[in-house]
Amino acid sequence: MSRRLADLMVDADDDTVTKTETMQVDDLNSVSIYPYKRRRLPQEIIFEILLRLPAQVIHDKRYVYEEWKLMTGAKDFIYSHLWNSTPGILIMENHKNYGIYVEMRRGCLEICKFDCGSFQLIGNSVNGLVLATPKDKESRDKQILSVFNPLTKQHVGVPYDDSVIFSTTLAFAEASMKYKVVRSCHPKSSWCVGLLTIGVDEEWRYIDIQHISMLAQSVLWNEPRVTRGYVHWIDSLIVLTLDVETEVIYEFAKPEFGPRRGFLAMGHNIFFYHLPRQPKSHEYLMEVWEMNSETGEWTMLFTSDLKPLSDRFKGLNSINVFGMLASGEVLLFGIVGSEKLCGAYNVRTRDVQWIQLEKCASKYYPIPHVNSMVWLE
Repeated sequence: MSRRLADLMVDADDDTVTKTETMQVDDLNSVSIYPYKRRRLPQEIIFEILLRLPAQVIHDKRYVYEEWKLMTGAKDFIYSHLWNSTPGILIMENHKNYGIYVEMRRGCLEICKFDCGSFQLIGNSVNGLVLATPKDKESRDKQILSVFNPLTKQHVGVPYDDSVIFSTTLAFAEASMKYKVVRSCHPKSSWCVGLLTIGVDEEWRYIDIQHISMLAQSVLWNEPRVTRGYVHWIDSLIVLTLDVETEVIYEFAKPEFGPRRGFLAMGHNIFFYHLPRQPKSHEYLMEVWEMNSETGEWTMLFTSDLKPLSDRFKGLNSINVFGMLASGEVLLFGIVGSEKLCGAYNVRTRDVQWIQLEKCASKYYPIPHVNSMVWLE
């Protein structure tokens, strides 16, 4: 935040008018001192201004006065700021606790370094919170987990579970405003889905999945994808979707798509992309489909010609889509192979912005994320 903006917002909860003096230097280097009236801004305006600042700026004591900490630490502000924030993507180096955070603002990429300190991330991100484990190997082997905010460095432990675990993920139930850890596991002789509500449960609970076919239950082996309020397990024919609020699992059929495929969990719904090559026209058309998490219905979102990328890389086999920015308008992708590049491709304008990586793009993995000040009370 600039010094000028900060000066305007000082002591905003006081509506009195004061006089002060300031020094102004003109182009001729002459100096004049003159009095002016500075009216303090209403608290509602300060609230709206702060909502538009990135979370990392608000959290930094260098930019935000102590007088505003009470406001920015309140739950209503934190969640209002979260819903107004620009979602981005974490590009984390494999088996490391650091990477970069990429988001799109005003048509340009904004990048900041991301460091999880003494924690290593596991799985997904929800509202700026992640599951993490201490970096030391002993803690990881013992399956010690915490819910962790990488920006504020706050964390809380998750009760231990000695089941044979295949995946663990974090999810958010919007109606009840509760965070839940979800696991697919084998506590006995059959597949189970375990849940634990942070701040409520002291032990893991297991939900009924007997209504799910045996074939569908085997899909729980796969890595889950998380959208707002739902957890999805996907294979070539079936999608299992857990409604985190009701704790009920639904089985949906997945349509047959082309041979090259990938899934992205961004925002509310699951996205599916595939890149069917058309040799006769020398075009590379990428189709992006969206699944409604409540109904399981798939709808084609858009089709884009990726020929400009094909020209740059002599084919699309080397492109690995990391995720989507700017409400699906921009694809963030890495280059599999020796190139240390990450690109953001605007499917409408066909412009590409590049990010130089420290290592080959194949050494990184993406996590949809948004920087936030959310914490668990």
